[in-house]
Amino acid sequence: DYVYGALQSTPAKVRKIVKSTLENNTTRIGLPSGVEHNALSISNVLFPVSGANRPMMPDDNNYSSHMFVLSYQWDEIWLWAELLVIPVVVPTVSTDPATDITPTSTTLNGNLDDDGGEACGCGFEWGETPAYGNTTPTESKTTGQTFSQGISGLLPGHTYHFRAFATNSEGTSYGADRSFTTLVAIPTLTTNPATSVGANSSTLNGTLDDDGGEACQVRFQYGLTDAYGTDTAWQPGKVTGNTFEQVISGLLPNNTYHFRA
Repeated sequence: DYVYGALQSTPAKVRKIVKSTLENNTTRIGLPSGVEHNALSISNVLFPVSGANRPMMPDDNNYSSHMFVLSYQWDEIWLWAELLVIPVVVPTVSTDPATDITPTSTTLNGNLDDDGGEACGCGFEWGETPAYGNTTPTESKTTGQTFSQGISGLLPGHTYHFRAFATNSEGTSYGADRSFTTLVAIPTLTTNPATSVGANSSTLNGTLDDDGGEACQVRFQYGLTDAYGTDTAWQPGKVTGNTFEQVISGLLPNNTYHFRA
């Protein structure tokens, strides 16, 4: 038994094969009518011998580059099957909105719209600008499957850009650019020692260690106990690393006061 490809060359990669006609309605070549076949399962069919070693076939020169005629020899009778060969192509992919956004992390999401005919490596590019600069690990996906990657170590209150990508043997495609903004975190600050302590007044001091992603208002609480009881006026516009102070007066001589920023 011998099976031949109709053309002198064959696409190097084949996505699927769809049989369109089969003379005499035979199924002896193992490709039932109307059924799609994974190319790998019959890949031996698609490696043609030279044209000199096969017989001429009906309309042999009238097939497009994606159309093949297969022949089957049985008891010296040639049977013909016309097959449409669909090649592997570059995949298409979509970038979906980010989810689970926190001050320092998020989850990036994408969808493989069309794998182009074979499993793809899917992942994301991301960064603080559309130039990205960071790439996630990839995971193998096929048409219609979604994929996600968690990223961390982000700055609170910052905007980041990202896009999905998918790669198969024919190349890489990219989804549209999307962006997200991390949540603002609770700020952190330090109460520094009081200075210029007098009989009736003192200067309270503090440092804003981390503004959590946006400018903060700062002030002090003070009193004769650690319940405090008195608040100073708010000081707006402080950001990470700023120091601040507040002079308080009207204190009782020879008394201990508690305070915090």
